[in-house]
Amino acid sequence: IYPMIINNNDNILLCAPTGSGKTLVAFLCALKVLLLIRNLAFRKINMFSPSIFYLAPMKALIKEITKKMGYIFQNFEIDIIDVTTDKKITK
Repeated sequence: IYPMIINNNDNILLCAPTGSGKTLVAFLCALKVLLLIRNLAFRKINMFSPSIFYLAPMKALIKEITKKMGYIFQNFEIDIIDVTTDKKITK
């Protein structure tokens, strides 16, 4: 999947079992966009400010991913904000 992300600008839909690396693929996609924007900024091309949304079903998972994103993207001067709600679905 790495060549498809790096060599194309197409959207992707990734479905895979738990623990197979979907989050790492999301990080790679986000990193690619941030690098493209940084390169445009160096060329003095005005570009939008990016937003990256990561959705997960549990608050604990969002907290873990937010911490990892903060570490991975620390050199990009972006804000990483978590928005969480744990809702119980009952009949």
